[in-house]
Amino acid sequence: MAGLLLGLSVSLAHEGHDHGDDEKSAVASSAFPRVTARSDLYEVVGILKNGELSVFIDDAVSNEPVTDAKLQVTIGDAAAIEAKRASNGYTVALPDPTRAGSVEVIFSINGGKGDDLLVDSFTLPGRLSRRYGRTTNGPRRAGSQRFSF
Repeated sequence: MAGLLLGLSVSLAHEGHDHGDDEKSAVASSAFPRVTARSDLYEVVGILKNGELSVFIDDAVSNEPVTDAKLQVTIGDAAAIEAKRASNGYTVALPDPTRAGSVEVIFSINGGKGDDLLVDSFTLPGRLSRRYGRTTNGPRRAGSQRFSF
């Protein structure tokens, strides 16, 4: 019986075959924190990189980009910030780059389809280096986690 099992295991694991690795699908993900929110009017995606939150707004029905809205973003307990228009969306400077942990993000949109308020949360990685978008080697508190992006 042992010989049968040994022979079977050797035949399944012969050279040149990965048995299943080809079937695994690649998962595309971003190394940067992101926040998403959706309503009947708008879909919003925010990506934090280099101390700035890049915000992309789409029409929830047609999925067309919305670039003519007025956007204010509130991150955590900081005051609302007027987003600057960029070529394909909006940008907002992170009000406190040293803050870490989960924060609420509120998107206030005044656009052609109507006004809307979208809310979600995401996790801030802590003190960011503006040049590389990575956490710095500052002191760690007991029980805290350090993320590198």
